[in-house]
Amino acid sequence: MVSSATPRRRLYLAVLDHHASVLVTSVRAALLSTDDNKSRVRAAVRAFYDFVDNDVQGFRLVFESDLASDIAVAARIEQVTEDCLEAVFDLVEHDSGLDHHRARVLAASLIGASRLAARYWLDTDRPISKAAAIETTVALAWGGLSRVPPSVDTAGHASSTAPWPRRASHNASWKSVDKVFR
Repeated sequence: MVSSATPRRRLYLAVLDHHASVLVTSVRAALLSTDDNKSRVRAAVRAFYDFVDNDVQGFRLVFESDLASDIAVAARIEQVTEDCLEAVFDLVEHDSGLDHHRARVLAASLIGASRLAARYWLDTDRPISKAAAIETTVALAWGGLSRVPPSVDTAGHASSTAPWPRRASHNASWKSVDKVFR
């Protein structure tokens, strides 16, 4: 891509914009599909897996472009991540009561985990079903999200209460996971 005005470059950017729009629209629609926060997490994670599964070339174009050093391409790639992050952030900040910065970190964590897990699943030739991969990612994200305290003191210590109540059945389901990691 020699010139910023070449027809080939304009076409490349248009295709990149299209695929980016598909992902962002999918994430936004997923988040608005329900009022239940765990279902929102599942829907957002599924949006990334669906994007990877249904449009491998689009996923690679958006997140693994050989032209990421091109200023216009890099800006678009960063904007996709930011748009997905903003969609999650808006709901997290509104529903959780977390302060602005912690809500953004949480949103970035969910988007990053979803994107990386979906990419890993693709790059390892889909070693488990998509449904199992989604549920595994959701289990990690929700287990972590459900335990984020509403505030952290200046020393970085979490308060003793979580923003969402812990259920006994939820805690019991993690006992089997704990055994695996001991």
